[in-house]
Amino acid sequence: MNQIVEEKKRLRTQLRERLLEIPQHRRREESAAAVKVITALPVWTASTVVLSFVAISRQGEIDTAELLRLAGEQGKRVALPRIRSGELEFREVEVEESGTLHPSLELHPYGVEEPPESASLFEPAPEEKVLVVTPGLAFDRAGGRLGRGKGFYDGWLHRHRHLLSRGTLSPVGFGYEEQLLEQVPMDEGDVFLPQLVLGDMTINCER
Repeated sequence: MNQIVEEKKRLRTQLRERLLEIPQHRRREESAAAVKVITALPVWTASTVVLSFVAISRQGEIDTAELLRLAGEQGKRVALPRIRSGELEFREVEVEESGTLHPSLELHPYGVEEPPESASLFEPAPEEKVLVVTPGLAFDRAGGRLGRGKGFYDGWLHRHRHLLSRGTLSPVGFGYEEQLLEQVPMDEGDVFLPQLVLGDMTINCER
């Protein structure tokens, strides 16, 4: 096991514990602040599609429910992640004014709620402006991101790197202030993010 893999493993354990230690009131405050910040960004305003995640609340992830509700209210198309054959894909959902999602989500064995296979598969078109609200365990100011170790988001972003280079696909790291580290270990398969929203902070990343 190389040094980067070992460091990532150590950090994942540390960050999982850190997330669970954030008090409930602080989670609510930072979730609300982060939603307010990201929905004021130019990439949000320009986006016609929002790809987001559904928080795993028992693991302390930042809440995205209000973000999804606002996306639906503003007429943006919304798609959520689904794991199929070991890869990440996005399936479209409709968001009611109340925030209720259709079709209803189902529980994946990993413990993540995801759209059913019957939901329409989303694939970005070259002309669409797509915001990818990207989860992580940790982030740094260079755009480094530490995921949960399965490589789902890095793989999906790599498969759509032509849209990243065109600027029509905009991934934004989304989390709590407590998830900002001085440096996240990165290897060749990892994708650097151009922008982060952590609590009430916006970070334009510089490598």
